[in-house]
Amino acid sequence: MVVAAAEGGLSDAERAATPWALERLEANLTRGAADQC
Repeated sequence: MVVAAAEGGLSDAERAATPWALERLEANLTRGAADQC
């Protein structure tokens, strides 16, 4: 997962426990990239 790689990697347990956090991170990164265009 791109977000996990950017954050230094997350364990399967962390990914399963915080799917909403990863979604928020990915949305923020996507929005940030779009703002730079």
